[in-house]
Amino acid sequence: MSLSSPSTTGGLLSNIYAGSSSDSETSDYTTDDESEYTDDEDDDDESDISELPEDEPAPPPRPVKPSNGKIRVHWAKSDDDTDVTNFREELGPPAMEFPFELDDFQKRAVLRVSHGDSVFVAAHTSAGKTAVAEYAIANAIKQGGRAIYTSPIKALSNQKYREFTEKFDSVGVITGDVSINPLANVVIMTTEILRTMLYRKDESLANIKTVIFDEVHFVNDPDRGVVWEECIILMPPDVPMVMLSATVPNYREFADWVGRTKQRTVYTDKPYLLMDNKGVFNTAAYRKIYDEIRAAEAPAPNAKQAAGKGKGRGKGKGKGKGKGVHRGPAPKQPLTGESKIRLETQKLQGMIKALEADDKLPATVFVFSRVRCERYAMGMPHLDLLSGSAERSKVHVFLKESFSKLDETDRDLPQIQAVTDLALRGIGVHHGGLLPIVKEAVEILFSRGHIKVLFATETFAMGVNMPARSVIFSSIRKHDGSKFRYLLPTEYTQMSGRAGRRGLDSVGNVYVLAAEELPDLKALTTTMTSKHTPLQSQFKLTFQMLLQMAKLTHWKAEDLMSRSYLENARAMQLPTARRDLQRLKKRQGDLPKLECVLGEEDMHRYAKLELKSRHMASDLYGTLFNTDHKKVFCRGRLVMVWSLPDIKASSPAVILGSSPPSMSTSVVATVDVLVVLRKPVPGSSPAGDSGYTVRIKNLPVKSGLLLVTNHALPNGVDFSDAFGLAREMRRCEDAGQFDEPLELGKNLKQIQTEYFDTLIGVKDLTKAKMKSKCHRCHLRQEHFDLVVEEGQIEDDIEDLEFKIDDSSLYLAPARERMLRALVDLGELDKDTMQITLKGRAASELVLGDELTLTELLFRNEFGEADVPSCVALVCCFACDSGVSQMSHEAAEALLPPETVKLLEQAMETHGKVAEILTKERVETDWTEFDKQLCLGIAPLAYAWAKGVPFAELMTAEPIQSKEDEEVYYSLWKPGDKPLQEGAVVRSIQRCDELFRRLGKAAGVMGSTEVVEKVEKCREAIRRDIVFALSLYLEQDGQRQASKAVDEAGEKEGCPVEEVS
Repeated sequence: MSLSSPSTTGGLLSNIYAGSSSDSETSDYTTDDESEYTDDEDDDDESDISELPEDEPAPPPRPVKPSNGKIRVHWAKSDDDTDVTNFREELGPPAMEFPFELDDFQKRAVLRVSHGDSVFVAAHTSAGKTAVAEYAIANAIKQGGRAIYTSPIKALSNQKYREFTEKFDSVGVITGDVSINPLANVVIMTTEILRTMLYRKDESLANIKTVIFDEVHFVNDPDRGVVWEECIILMPPDVPMVMLSATVPNYREFADWVGRTKQRTVYTDKPYLLMDNKGVFNTAAYRKIYDEIRAAEAPAPNAKQAAGKGKGRGKGKGKGKGKGVHRGPAPKQPLTGESKIRLETQKLQGMIKALEADDKLPATVFVFSRVRCERYAMGMPHLDLLSGSAERSKVHVFLKESFSKLDETDRDLPQIQAVTDLALRGIGVHHGGLLPIVKEAVEILFSRGHIKVLFATETFAMGVNMPARSVIFSSIRKHDGSKFRYLLPTEYTQMSGRAGRRGLDSVGNVYVLAAEELPDLKALTTTMTSKHTPLQSQFKLTFQMLLQMAKLTHWKAEDLMSRSYLENARAMQLPTARRDLQRLKKRQGDLPKLECVLGEEDMHRYAKLELKSRHMASDLYGTLFNTDHKKVFCRGRLVMVWSLPDIKASSPAVILGSSPPSMSTSVVATVDVLVVLRKPVPGSSPAGDSGYTVRIKNLPVKSGLLLVTNHALPNGVDFSDAFGLAREMRRCEDAGQFDEPLELGKNLKQIQTEYFDTLIGVKDLTKAKMKSKCHRCHLRQEHFDLVVEEGQIEDDIEDLEFKIDDSSLYLAPARERMLRALVDLGELDKDTMQITLKGRAASELVLGDELTLTELLFRNEFGEADVPSCVALVCCFACDSGVSQMSHEAAEALLPPETVKLLEQAMETHGKVAEILTKERVETDWTEFDKQLCLGIAPLAYAWAKGVPFAELMTAEPIQSKEDEEVYYSLWKPGDKPLQEGAVVRSIQRCDELFRRLGKAAGVMGSTEVVEKVEKCREAIRRDIVFALSLYLEQDGQRQASKAVDEAGEKEGCPVEEVS
């Protein structure tokens, strides 16, 4: 059974675009009517930037205050009403033509790009985001400049390279192991490489007219999201950016942050619905399918099930004693293991045949398990989807040519043979465990239409531009590493968006397989229709970031921290905070000076005593009220109250009545009081020589009473005569009755014991105030108000200055701890905090555990070890998470003693680094820290460096080196979880990249010995299928590289790197 939902051209639900401009729009500002705010620090921004050395990137400009006295609040401006009817006329001569009519959102984005603005395009897969990126590239080339296209993964970079070489004449690509035509008009690279180039202000960034960031929603990635933020922050503000992202609900907030960071207006276009049946989940269809399933499972009306008697076995026909007690069908037991996979495979095969009959292939089947991907595909041996021998011959020839440069032993790998057999029947498999060259072969066959059904994990939906006519979910539940859960709406949309090929299909179909039972209705509705995951900052400080910042003169870590998306809320408040700070300082200067014949210091001391008294007895009075409020808070009780409107000093009052807490009236205990004042307040009445009176109803006991005295007005007082009450209270005040705290009687002994310290404190403070000259002064209230206002302004100024200062940054404490750790490690100078030689070496190690590796470098561990041992060690720092791990003890048992000793030294060094991090309280994920050094891969890496063929590494038999008689055992034995070839290749490739970085670090140290050792290690591992050139680069790369050499000859001093 399956659920089907149509979606137009890949399930397109929404498209968003945002463009940025340097224009100042008055509607984007909030007017400051009271005073004009100016920030003196902003006056010299331009001169600061112009004075920076050429070899160092300038920090982005600080937020600038417009001269019209308005504070910039929003940097994202809605552009919903932009009319694109006259698109052609407004665009003028286009930089490139498209073979299809652009959607309105694309037209708006293209117009912004043509004006030199930045754009943010948020739409899910197959919506047409790439068209905007392509136009931005063409526009940059038209202006005589260059463009950079970044992608999150190397595989996508390679694919984009092949795609762009068909549209642009001069294309280059830079990945960790390949550099083709790096000075081309458009260069494709990973975001990490762009970050490194920005930190170092690489000369190849010259004349860049636009930068395209693909998959910007990777900002949400906990490990790599920070890279996108770093690149956006470091990008020169005059370089337009094109940001491509999946659908996100907070696109305007993110665009606002980008605009604030780059100091440019960002235009946004809200999402609009294309076609999704009004976006309403079809509950009726779900109920119908549910009823059909239940009806099919129900027993026949007259079936006599389980009606047999006695002890007989089998079909209820036993003849023993007793009657059967079970009536009706037995409860359905959930399938497990092999039986479940067989059922799912059967259902999928039936669905695929139905789609073939309905002409709805090709289809992508998303499976959330690498093992299941292969089991489903291999479980359909009789399914043949190719059209005939001619198409089968094309597939055979392509695969033969693709694998022709591999060694014979590599061509005979079981994985290659299995994928080839599947492809010759129109079936493909795509997951991270496949060899890179195998994945690329499958992708190319799929793009050419020869793979009719592709079983893929969700990584296939990440950027790889391979739409299909239909998408099938084998399940909408997945294991996220810790638990099973339903797909998030963003995940579902990203994958379902693969349904529908632009320009070929008017509708894309999405199916959810329900092999055993229907998914939960609520969960299914949430997955399909709820809001997508918002963009959330994953900005974090790393030691590498701090080292890179330390190498620069005009950059500090605070520059990145304060401009990060993490600090977006703070950045929004900074202009207002600066304005408020200026106002407070002006108000502070305008305050009248306290002039008192008794002395200013006395009033300041008195004010401190008064303020300390507040809230001291709040809990005590609350408890008293709940215990005996009729006696303690009786009518006529003299009290001191505070927190009155327009009055900061405490004032004498008398209780007129009390109200216990009640759900119908008030949730807190309150009293009704008459207050006598020295000066009038709103609502007060004159009381002759006594001053003024004001009645306050429902004054909270806990927050309004400063002191409950031991006195009450005498019997016979007319409480309706406010004039007389005021005169009587003044008499009591002169007699000192408002200065005597309440004495608790014997019936309140328990409370007296509980609040003993509070009662003593109230008495002591009252006595201290009574001794002050200010206590009886008729100017006490006026002077007290002035002192309190001064103090409040000082506190507010201090708070605002802290908010504005970098010390208020969320990660400021973490930064201080990490800097201390770098000092302890000798990578920063203790006195000057300047980067040391050791720190400069560490800054080259942007991959792996730079702290431990730097320690090993400076101890010359690499210089003394042989090549295979060095490879074994470095590979431990570059191990892919997909490689099955053996224990350290088992790994060491397969290695020679000198290699084991080297690994033990690394473990010891790793532990010492951990001790320093613990000492300085650096927040560390110790699980991830331990994973930085994975000794389980060491035997495999050692064997590879000794020349053992890749095919033998993947076997479960003992393997022998070609160079000597040593025998090495593979990482797994029969019955163990097998190694995944793709994970092993990635580990060795990362090992090579890490060696390249180590060579740079050794060069900084001046150690030619280690530099030579590193090159020998790289030579030992860069071979065979592990470093087979990408199919996307093999033909096009040679053509581009050759052309680049010719072009370079015309440009004096223009370096061109060969294909590596």
